[in-house]
Amino acid sequence: MRQFWRNIVVGAVIVSMFTSFSWGSVSHAESKKKLNNKLNNIEKKQDKSDEKLSGAKDQLEKNKEKQKDKQAKIDQIKSKISTTKKQITDIEDTIANNKADISRMKKQIKSIKKRIKKRTKILKDRIKSMYINGGSVDYLSVLLGSNNFGEFLDRVFFLNKISDQDKKIIKSQKEDKAEVEKQQASIQKKLKENQSKKASLESLNSQLSDQKAEQKRLMKKLEEEQGHIEKMIMTQKEKKKTLEGQEAAVRQLIKEAKQREQRRKANKQNNSPSKPEAYSASSSDGGGNGMFIWPAGNRGAISDYYGARGGTHKGIDIAVNGAVKIKAAQSGVVARAYHSSSYGNVAFINHRINGNIYTTVYAHMRSRPMVSKGQKVQQGQQIGWMGSTGQSTGQHLHFEIYKGQWTPPPHPGTVNPLNYLP
Repeated sequence: MRQFWRNIVVGAVIVSMFTSFSWGSVSHAESKKKLNNKLNNIEKKQDKSDEKLSGAKDQLEKNKEKQKDKQAKIDQIKSKISTTKKQITDIEDTIANNKADISRMKKQIKSIKKRIKKRTKILKDRIKSMYINGGSVDYLSVLLGSNNFGEFLDRVFFLNKISDQDKKIIKSQKEDKAEVEKQQASIQKKLKENQSKKASLESLNSQLSDQKAEQKRLMKKLEEEQGHIEKMIMTQKEKKKTLEGQEAAVRQLIKEAKQREQRRKANKQNNSPSKPEAYSASSSDGGGNGMFIWPAGNRGAISDYYGARGGTHKGIDIAVNGAVKIKAAQSGVVARAYHSSSYGNVAFINHRINGNIYTTVYAHMRSRPMVSKGQKVQQGQQIGWMGSTGQSTGQHLHFEIYKGQWTPPPHPGTVNPLNYLP
């Protein structure tokens, strides 16, 4: 349908251009080829923009899937960290209980040590007594010294009791010492085991925390990539809308050219003088010939030139303080007027001059442009106010001229505005 419409319009315009029209003396074949090329270029750019937009959307979907996987891993790690922390809390509680047990055991050990100390004194006294008495008790003398048989039996009983008591003391001493050693060994073993378990859990928790940090780092990277892709999608959408606006503006210029040619023919038949072409310039292309008027200020107000910043500055910056009107540099049709993240408040105007398409760009305006898409503007008509919106530092107008349609960065087709201004 687009091709059909274009062929009709192109054919009509070719007929008009075949006469001595103010666009210049060009042949029928040359004009047809030129018009076809203009529209084909826009359509190709639109197709490329659509492809990039589609590709960016695919990238965004893949990015979101990756984020979903990373989030699942982060959730798993969080669950493991939660379990590990609970285990660490449990082992800390066990260690606290062990310490309470140790405190009780220490009291028991202290009591046992007192008993051991007491028995040790008794045994030392017994040994001392035996040493004083010649190294041992003379049990035979004790027994034979009895005055009667009853006393003899009593002495035998007491001697046995003393012997048994000595044996008990020695046995208890050994048992208590063994118990102390056993409890001390048990306490040390429990402490060592629990501290080792705690160290392992803390090591695991540290590893999980590192994994969580790494996953978060990757997640942040994916989120940044998502932001970049979304910005790219937004940029592609902006480019697409701008290209669509340019196509509509060019078609409108061609349609108006057809209408003017029809009026010219009608006037010729009625022997009435024809009006000059609304978008025709009297000067030829290039050489600072005044094809366009200054949109604001003058040469003395230029703050940055075309080709500056290593060749990346594709226009001129005109800086003037105060409330400064921005004017259309030439009559034409507004291709687009909106707020851009880079250009700020910006207007794109397409012009048809001497059979050629030109595009002017007016960026960083203070507020939304005073014109809208598809609107016809006259040279010198106010389209906005100078400002500093978008990627701008300080009030100025960034002004670009394209020989042809506007193109995305690196902006092929731009020309030095100073060659076209008075």
